Amino acid sequence: QKTSLEKAEEAFFEGYRRSDGKVGVRNEIWIIPTVGCVNNVAQMIEKRAKKYAGGTVEDICAFPHPYGCSQMGDDQDNTRTILADLINHP
Repeated sequence: QKTSLEKAEEAFFEGYRRSDGKVGVRNEIWIIPTVGCVNNVAQMIEKRAKKYAGGTVEDICAFPHPYGCSQMGDDQDNTRTILADLINHP
């Protein structure tokens, strides 16, 4: 009886190479508020989550900022770009 196996997805590694040639990963949870008026909530989440984190989670960090509320036009676009860049940072 012949068996058909599906091709597995290609494996990948999302890490970085250190100057000494070794590799590493960051295993952090980032809490990034989209508007500054919820900074306190983000910081409360950070504080409470740190009590329960462990294992392979290295850190939990909130990134409070004073922007987002009532912003329009270029100001809003700039804030959006900065937050997106922070989220997508390796």
